Amino acid sequence: MKTFNFKVSQEDAGFRLDAFLAKELSPEISRSSIKKLIAKRCVLVNSKNSKPASRLKFDDLISVNIDEEEATSLVKADIALNIIYEDEDILAIDKPSGLSVHPGAGNKINTVANALIAYTDKLSKIDPNRPGIVHRLDKDTSGIMVIARNNEAHYNLTTQFKNHSIKKTYLAVVEGQVQFDEGFIDAPIETDARNRQRMKVNFASNRPARTEYKVLKRFQNFSVLELSPITGRTHQLRVHMKYLGHPIVGDKKYSSRVKFNRLCLHAKSIRLQHPKTNEVIELEAKIPEEISVFIKGLEKK
Repeated sequence: MKTFNFKVSQEDAGFRLDAFLAKELSPEISRSSIKKLIAKRCVLVNSKNSKPASRLKFDDLISVNIDEEEATSLVKADIALNIIYEDEDILAIDKPSGLSVHPGAGNKINTVANALIAYTDKLSKIDPNRPGIVHRLDKDTSGIMVIARNNEAHYNLTTQFKNHSIKKTYLAVVEGQVQFDEGFIDAPIETDARNRQRMKVNFASNRPARTEYKVLKRFQNFSVLELSPITGRTHQLRVHMKYLGHPIVGDKKYSSRVKFNRLCLHAKSIRLQHPKTNEVIELEAKIPEEISVFIKGLEKK
């Protein structure tokens, strides 16, 4: 049994209980799992049971009890995984574009999570619906993902993510010529009330989002960028590039006008401290051929 304890700050007063825990426990625990924990009375507010929609008050004390050995309801799926690195504590995969990380509405089996439990039973069990998963990539984004093979590694890696000590680097092809060689985007992101499947920049939001960018190449109508998210908001890189006026090629959700068979966004490397040895390691995922071919085609014009 693992217990998390929180004290509500002035800034978080007024939050719904489930929203507060999603903010504090993500990506360690999924929002759906948080709601199940509340329903099972594993979440106490000031030593009392509460409801997901309960509004928190300043100085409220919250405890969350998680059974780390709870059985998973996932189904194994025979999906090949491109393993980049593997030891007894972590493994790293190169996720292809088009593969979801975990099950959702309409997709219960064709995900990274289903593939992982078919590949090995040595995965962290903190969130039974997302065994081993400590961070995620959008379905349409390809690239490197690090997986925790035990609970100790899971806690260590999620702490590194929360402390922003893990550095992730992406390659993106965007529309137009980005003006500055490098820059920093500091623009809070929240769910778009008009379309709950999208996110948007809103400077009144209390969900900060920060991204560093660097121009690698410029072409007549495109730029190739290196992107480094400082925070980890949903769709952050996609939303920030749209906000900058340079949507990522192939991103229909965020206004790309260029027809391409995938999103031109790839998580190419990750640098982290190994959860057991404390050694700093950097892992890389090869740029997908379709993106390389697209860039080579721009070079010939």
